Amino acid sequence: MVDAHDESFRLLEEKLNILLTDYIALKQRNKELVEQLENTTKQLQDALLDIRDGQKKYETLKLAKAFGQSEEDKKRAYRRITKLVNDIDACIKLIKE
Repeated sequence: MVDAHDESFRLLEEKLNILLTDYIALKQRNKELVEQLENTTKQLQDALLDIRDGQKKYETLKLAKAFGQSEEDKKRAYRRITKLVNDIDACIKLIKE
């Protein structure tokens, strides 16, 4: 009878050791996956910032191309921007009144 109990206890101990080993391995794997997720998230955020920066540069370039490259085009663009600023100032004055 004692032998049966000893054998049951030994089997239980083996199973607990296996479970403990699996738990430790899974805990380490989880830690690795969390680190990988953090790194991937950072890379994604960096990529999104690069995309936004590229989009801003593209929009600026489109705007510059729209104004042309000759001196007359630059003067015309400057006058247009000045007129827009003056219009905005006039609107702000009307809103304040």
